[in-house]
Amino acid sequence: MTRLAVLSDIHGNLPALQAVLEDANRQPVDNFIQAGDYTGGSQAPAYRRLQRGLPGWMVRGNWKGAIH
Repeated sequence: MTRLAVLSDIHGNLPALQAVLEDANRQPVDNFIQAGDYTGGSQAPAYRRLQRGLPGWMVRGNWKGAIH
């Protein structure tokens, strides 16, 4: 069975992503589904580096600055 973690609407909040990843590391998570609106804010470059390294899939959100 594949275990998925679903992330959505984090809008570049690096501390929130780090907290989610810490929790995911304690679970047997195989892949991530990033369901849009994951970038933006002053921490966007660091956030993008971290989230682009996650295994799984990304879906573009409706935010104007969304990355593909």
